[in-house]
Amino acid sequence: MTWVKRTSLTLLLLSVFATTAFGLRIDLKPKAKVRGEMITLGDVATIRPDSSEARQLAGQALLRAPDPGERTVLSAEAIRSYFSRNHAQMDRCSWGGAGQVAVERVGITIGPDAIRHYLDQFIHEKQNLLPQAEIRFKNLSLPLPFVLPKGKLRVEVVPSDPGILHSRRFTLIFRVDGRVEKNIAVGAELEAIAPVVVAAGDLRRGRILRPRDVNLAKLDLSTLHDPCFSLKSVIGKKLQRSVRLGRPFHGRDVVAHAVVRRGQLVTITARKGSLCVTARGIARQNGAQGAMIKVLNSTSRKEILCQVSAPGRVKVEF
Repeated sequence: MTWVKRTSLTLLLLSVFATTAFGLRIDLKPKAKVRGEMITLGDVATIRPDSSEARQLAGQALLRAPDPGERTVLSAEAIRSYFSRNHAQMDRCSWGGAGQVAVERVGITIGPDAIRHYLDQFIHEKQNLLPQAEIRFKNLSLPLPFVLPKGKLRVEVVPSDPGILHSRRFTLIFRVDGRVEKNIAVGAELEAIAPVVVAAGDLRRGRILRPRDVNLAKLDLSTLHDPCFSLKSVIGKKLQRSVRLGRPFHGRDVVAHAVVRRGQLVTITARKGSLCVTARGIARQNGAQGAMIKVLNSTSRKEILCQVSAPGRVKVEF
């Protein structure tokens, strides 16, 4: 090998060595924002020139990041000392930049407005399980703002009562990238305003309800159990208990009124297509309008199943 070739090879090797050992320049930033749980050298410094070694160093963990939304200050000396102890080649790099780095961990801030949004969204999604009413939250006890890590956020709302409407507490579970980061319980009540049947006057037990006895009024369903929503659902029925003026009716308050009594002589109407015949019979059971009861045909002396159509009248179709 000629002297010229040997000299050229030597210079090339020295150049490569110099680039690897002395060519990296690490400039610390005055401020840095991090997303993850660990602070890396790449978060707090710019490393030049760009190379595989520089990128490898940039990914090296420095220390644990502060909580989301919090800040910490790292001195340049502490950063250099850490890497000098853990990476022998770092003492051959040149350092520069800021004398200290203020590191802030970014996150997702959750405030009272966001909590209310998640609760309202939950009610909207569960609308098909709730009565048709104007539903809204009242007496909300909202928490102070807090910060979650950056990532894909999913919020699950769990009511204290499976029926939702009578819940007094709602638990919110916050997941970021599939991991539970925080649980909070929010004290809250729901009101659901809807028209329900109320008494139009003071009504005594045993009364057969007529149209003039009842009205519709808008009330909060969360304070009621099994209210009646339709006037037709109570008219013609018998009151099981006395009800005062303006008080709502509940399902247990009324019972179907028997318009046919056991042993009563009734008229049987039998239809088949356009053919209609009538006969006399004796009711074997009490029956409210629309109910199915057994009736003894007075002519054939056979029991048949009939539907009560009116006081003293039943019908059957063949």
